[in-house]
Amino acid sequence: MFEAENIRDWREHDVIDPDGKKIGQLEAVYVDTTSDEPAFGSVRIGMVGRHRLTFVPLDRAVVLPGQLRVAYSKSQVKDALTIDTDGELAAGDEPGLFKHYGLEYQPGENGERQLARRLAVAAAGPTLTALTRFIAFCRLQGDPMVLFLLLVIVAIALGILGAVIKGLVALLFIGPVVFVIAFVVLGFWLRSRRRRTPVR
Repeated sequence: MFEAENIRDWREHDVIDPDGKKIGQLEAVYVDTTSDEPAFGSVRIGMVGRHRLTFVPLDRAVVLPGQLRVAYSKSQVKDALTIDTDGELAAGDEPGLFKHYGLEYQPGENGERQLARRLAVAAAGPTLTALTRFIAFCRLQGDPMVLFLLLVIVAIALGILGAVIKGLVALLFIGPVVFVIAFVVLGFWLRSRRRRTPVR
C-alpha cells in the first residue's frame, strides 16, 4: 500500500477506470479516520464551467505514470454522490456513499465520521514541485539509472554554481550537498522497491 502523501503527488492527474476510460481528475484524498489510510478520492468531472466533484474508493487503486486507475467503472463513479467543486463532503452523506459502492460504513465509537479530507502540502515552489514529481516518476519506474541521471543533473548544476561563485567555501559546500541529495534520492528508490504494491 502506498501512503496518502504519495497519492497527493498525483493530484490533477487523470483518474481512469479498469477499462482505461477517463473518469476525471483527482482533486483530493480522503483518509479513513480510524487508520489514516487512503480510503476515497474526490474526482473533478463535467464540462468546463460546470465541474462537479464525485467520489471513488481507492481500494485496489493502482498508480500509473500520470494516471490513477481505480477498480470501479466510469458509470458507477459518475452515478455516485456529487458536490460543488468548492464544497465539502458532509458527514451525513458518508453512509450513502459507502452504500453506493457496496462498502460497509463504520463510524467511530462515538459516532465520528469515517472520512477526513487530507489537505495538500503547502506550495513549495515550482522547482521543488517539479523535482518531487520527477522523483515520484522515478519511483514508479523502479529504475536506478533514472535516479542516477537525476544525480548527474544536480551535480552539474551545483558544479556550475561553484564555478560562478569561485571559492573554496563554495566547493566545500557543494560536495556535502551532492552526497545528501544522493542518499535522499536513493532512499526514495530503495523504499519504493520494498513497497511497490497497489492499494488494497
